[in-house]
Amino acid sequence: MTVFIAIGLLVAIVALVGVMVWVFRSASEDAQRSPETATPSPRPVPVDFHVRGEEAAVYFSVPLGPGKVDDVLRDLLLHESIEVYREKRGHGLPLEGVTKVVAYGRRGDDYVAVGSVDLPAGGQLPEVAAPDLVPHTALAGYDPLAHLGEQEFDIEPSVATPDEESELGPISADIKLTRSTESGLRAQGVDPDDMGLEDLTLGLLRMSGYRLSVERTGFQTDDGSKVDIYIADRAGDRTLLGILPHRPGEYPEVSERTINQFVVSVAEVGPRRAFLVTDKFGPYMMYEKERRDARVRFVTRERIQTFVDGFALQ
Repeated sequence: MTVFIAIGLLVAIVALVGVMVWVFRSASEDAQRSPETATPSPRPVPVDFHVRGEEAAVYFSVPLGPGKVDDVLRDLLLHESIEVYREKRGHGLPLEGVTKVVAYGRRGDDYVAVGSVDLPAGGQLPEVAAPDLVPHTALAGYDPLAHLGEQEFDIEPSVATPDEESELGPISADIKLTRSTESGLRAQGVDPDDMGLEDLTLGLLRMSGYRLSVERTGFQTDDGSKVDIYIADRAGDRTLLGILPHRPGEYPEVSERTINQFVVSVAEVGPRRAFLVTDKFGPYMMYEKERRDARVRFVTRERIQTFVDGFALQ
């Protein structure tokens, strides 16, 4: 009888532990699914701060384009320069004699002043409004990846599929950016005049408030290319993202085997939606893969402009 009682108690304890584990996991999953604030857009990175006489200079690791600095980027750097000054003053730096804050960006190896803000007497800092780089970012339900996953991609008419002997140019030469999008990329240290596919794709996602993490090491394609796999998370909604850059000398079209490898990765991870972004051209069979699995979309060179526009226009 004692043995049966002991066994009964052991079974009850095991069952209780199982219920507690189930409750804990359910609570964790609910917390992951619950609404949350998206990650703010990345701020320009200050690399130096100097006070010379009555002027405080704030230097940012932001590549500037040739010619006149765009008003959107200038206003962003002026806003951030005042915030940096505010932080420095809050840390107790002796800044009583400063009457002007100057923001600098980088052009080549040199730093160039993009604008300045005069400080009024009395220590009250002026409010410099930050430009809205991505429309609707703060709105509930904003999710450009979900929107892109549902739409039919248009093929850019100016983009022609090359033959096997053709060499693809840099993707930066084929992409048109809005002023706000270009400024948002520059603010992250990305030079749109000389950016790669990864800089463009991850820069757009960070600018739109997605949290990015490496899901796995990715996979090697049959031609030796590497597909990096990320998870983009916004308000608990996870999207799998593969990035396949074209390298000089490679065949300009994504191989069918690579398409199949990505589909397998999607099946293994089981995300709500998945994108393979590449500056190679797409084979016809990718349309069949999209029809069979509505979660999967292939953002090939013919579709990249529509992909970029989706972050600016939603």
